[in-house]
Amino acid sequence: MRTTILLFIISAAIVYGGLLLPQTLLIEEKIKINSSSSHISEYLYDLPKWEKWLYWQEWQETSDTEYIYSQFPKGVGAFMKFKEKGQKMKNEKAELYIQSILNENSSNSDFQKLKYIANFKTYQAHIEGEFELQSIPENTEESTLNFTLEIDLGENPFVRYLGYFYYKAKIEKETNSSLKQLKKLCENPVFCKK
Repeated sequence: MRTTILLFIISAAIVYGGLLLPQTLLIEEKIKINSSSSHISEYLYDLPKWEKWLYWQEWQETSDTEYIYSQFPKGVGAFMKFKEKGQKMKNEKAELYIQSILNENSSNSDFQKLKYIANFKTYQAHIEGEFELQSIPENTEESTLNFTLEIDLGENPFVRYLGYFYYKAKIEKETNSSLKQLKKLCENPVFCKK
């Protein structure tokens, strides 16, 4: 009887603890890139170029990933989908699309903010991300890129535990790898011409 009561108390504590965790997992990163904001924006505005710097380990580990793009893969409304080669569309793993591009300075053709949405069908997860470019006033060839990612973990307390104590570190690692690769592409003239 005592064992049953103890197990009930422990289970209740675990569930309650999970419910106390925020429903939204927030990831924030910042990186300085020695390049103009207009040049960096080329790699964010154009979805096919994301293949050159985006690092999501789940797809990098397999060679059967296929990217499918919308008819117009640049700008607001552009989207790309991930699926396994040779599989039907219903077996897509994820989709990502550009939600909005905001210019804070109408005299500047470079965007300041880009928001995107990603849906991971395998995990039934919804993600909203944002890139914000800030040019260094004293040096137009240096920019700061702020990255924000919000993941809706839902109401399940166990999913929240997984999100905060397992997936958060993994996502932060993949985000850092992606931003470092983007920095490398934008700063290295050899890579940029490809």
